[in-house]
Amino acid sequence: MGVAFKLRLTFLGPAKSRGRWLKDNPPDRIVMLPRATYRRRRCSSTETWFVWETRG
Repeated sequence: MGVAFKLRLTFLGPAKSRGRWLKDNPPDRIVMLPRATYRRRRCSSTETWFVWETRG
């Protein structure tokens, strides 16, 4: 059991607001799928699933 978020790949980039947290809590899995095509919207960055599994 755990949690998964669909975020832009740039989430891993340097940012003061989450850098320390990511260092202490890196995702257990990163799943990159082919870029999806959305109606009326073109995403300019790759979306990725970040998965954190429950410890213990």
